[in-house]
Amino acid sequence: MARTTSRQLSKRRCGFVTIEVLLALGLAAVGFASFSTFFNSVRQEHRYQQNRGAAVFLLQSKLEELRQSWPAVTGVAYPALPERISIGRGQFAWQLTAAHPPEPGKFFPYQVAIVWTERGREHRVSATTGRVAP
Repeated sequence: MARTTSRQLSKRRCGFVTIEVLLALGLAAVGFASFSTFFNSVRQEHRYQQNRGAAVFLLQSKLEELRQSWPAVTGVAYPALPERISIGRGQFAWQLTAAHPPEPGKFFPYQVAIVWTERGREHRVSATTGRVAP
């Protein structure tokens, strides 16, 4: 009867069994899937925050534009249809809603709204301000 030495046993056990390799690949795939889901949600949140920042910037610029052209604003609700503006990859619309007609010496409120759609959901940023009508 032939004796098996420890050296021969160690030669037979070198390497990995196919099932071990498949298990390792499966665990790696689960790990990569969870990371990709996490990074996808982070990317979507980043895009939302970029669009929100652009909308706030647009809102501020429209409010300043309206403040400088005050006489043209009184008694007007314009644009009748929201005006579309593209900033980067975002499509924004803005609309001014104003009470009309303003009474002289009374507070005249107006609202500017910026709206954009992202992944089928509508988002809105608005500000209401006003001044005393001349």
